[in-house]
Amino acid sequence: MGYRRINLSFDSRKDSHNRSYEMLKNKGREKTDFIVKTILNDKENEDIELIKAALREVLNESNIVKEKQKENKDSSQSVPDDVFDIFDNM
Repeated sequence: MGYRRINLSFDSRKDSHNRSYEMLKNKGREKTDFIVKTILNDKENEDIELIKAALREVLNESNIVKEKQKENKDSSQSVPDDVFDIFDNM
């Protein structure tokens, strides 16, 4: 497979477009690598946020954190063993 090309247009009336254009312009020959890394990083962050939201929901529903916090009020907060069990069961 060869190369594929996409042309971008930036609207100079929009501040976000101007900032993006300047960032890309300053990347020299590394523009494509910069775009690829940025897009993939955003995707990974979305996946992480989705996992965090799911964990919060599970923990809230199961009251795992609340029970452990009552038992260990004076100790430092740590991840309950039950959370790791949830991952093992997935």
